Amino acid sequence: LVHICNTSKVPSAQAVALCVLMSLCPLSTFATVCDNAFLQVHLELARPETFSEMVLLDQKVRGPELGVREDQLLSRHYTYSQGQILARVGSQLVGFLSLQRMANRLLDLPSQPTWAAVTDDGYIEGSHIQSGEIFFLVQLTITPDAYDFGVRHQDIGARLVRDALGHIRQHRNSYFQGLTRINGLTRYYQREPTVIEVEEYVQKVIRDELHDPSLSFHLVQGAKFLKLIPNALVEDHDSYGWGALINYDT
Repeated sequence: LVHICNTSKVPSAQAVALCVLMSLCPLSTFATVCDNAFLQVHLELARPETFSEMVLLDQKVRGPELGVREDQLLSRHYTYSQGQILARVGSQLVGFLSLQRMANRLLDLPSQPTWAAVTDDGYIEGSHIQSGEIFFLVQLTITPDAYDFGVRHQDIGARLVRDALGHIRQHRNSYFQGLTRINGLTRYYQREPTVIEVEEYVQKVIRDELHDPSLSFHLVQGAKFLKLIPNALVEDHDSYGWGALINYDT
């Protein structure tokens, strides 16, 4: 596969497919180069010099109102640098993932958690506990232009999630949870004459009768849906403020 992937005689579509197959290897050691097919993917830890790229990408994905800020990225870096992971195709930033560690599972909290409260409003300085057994997915951002770089959107996300799982599984008795968006709600309500309750929408996504960009992605990666939380993502209008609590087996 390495020989085929690196030869210029293979059409680019085939080379991309082969390299995606190669990506099934452990991501902590993942490095693939396809000279003729635009695909050079690797993971690295975020650094202060990458923050401006991350801000631009996140604003492109989520808009300036929800997009991450450099001061938040700096705080995450100094608080838990090992949990801030980037994905690149060649030199181009195509996604990033952010983790923090917590002492309590969200289901064990006495009140309905919000993303802002759980993550110290995205800074994690006041919410991260270095010895915590709960690894919490603070953020996962993927470029909408993945096909321009010869990869699929879900492949980039899968690589980041698998690498995070590899990191988490080095710690015994750990959990991996997150509050994901349900950002297909707005589009669903816009195109469907009959409005259904959010709970029914989520169940249809779980049964694969509907596709939700964020929740469906995590379910495909192996996450389990635990609970709907109202007002968890207050400023996320695409999700009508709803968040879905998910859990990955570790």
